[in-house]
Amino acid sequence: MTRVDRFLARVDRELASIEPVARDAFLSRLIDHWEQRYAIWQLTEGESESCTDPCNPISAEDFVLALTGLASSSFDLRIRNCP
Repeated sequence: MTRVDRFLARVDRELASIEPVARDAFLSRLIDHWEQRYAIWQLTEGESESCTDPCNPISAEDFVLALTGLASSSFDLRIRNCP
């Protein structure tokens, strides 16, 4: 299981624990946060993120996969809430 998989699993657990009406806002805030982190990561050429595993540093792929997973969850949530 990758670090992105673990992160998205934590997000899913958190989503299950909050009120349905708050889930979309929660995901929107997470997406905004990850977009900001990715922009800063790009500007600093990766120096903005601490590396806890030198053999597996944080990469652009981590950001893209996290943002894709969050966007997918947001889309799924909106589809389920359509009349």
